[in-house]
Amino acid sequence: MRGRWRAEARSRPGVPGRPGEAETQPSRYEVLAARNARLRRANRTLTGNLKLAAAQIQRLGFENARLREALEASSNITHIGRPGSR
Repeated sequence: MRGRWRAEARSRPGVPGRPGEAETQPSRYEVLAARNARLRRANRTLTGNLKLAAAQIQRLGFENARLREALEASSNITHIGRPGSR
């Protein structure tokens, strides 16, 4: 009897009040549209993270150069063969 009820439930999708019954399956277009929207959101997030990471790398590069100059000035050391050395 149980198997027959399941077959009936599957043959009449969308009938409310049936326990454990799934809604009608989304169309292929709806699945693709939802996937596309999810990918667009992920892409937006990743693009923002990439811009933030690039800005952090740039800031660290400037800070590193400033600290090297301060170190060389304070210890009166000049490195030979490095770009920007005196």
